[in-house]
Amino acid sequence: MGTTEVERLATKGDSGAIVCADKPDGDKVTAIALLSGAKTDTYPTAGTDIRKTRYHTFLLHEGFEFLETKHGLLFQLCGSDVNQDVIVSQGDSIE
Repeated sequence: MGTTEVERLATKGDSGAIVCADKPDGDKVTAIALLSGAKTDTYPTAGTDIRKTRYHTFLLHEGFEFLETKHGLLFQLCGSDVNQDVIVSQGDSIE
């Protein structure tokens, strides 16, 4: 019985990496989340096991909002423009 695997978003040791997406104009990158871990489940099927990995992330804008409320200060990534930030909600996809 074989196992089917696809390319992974991250591997062991990648915790703490920033998840990013290219802006459509190709000029900038949007920082979206901090990777905090993953869980892989195996589902047996006829002849081949299928592995599905779920990645656990912490949305950066939610972390910044928490810090802003707690400390009464503005938190943002260096070089970012507050008026041009892309807000991504849990479950949204970037296209």
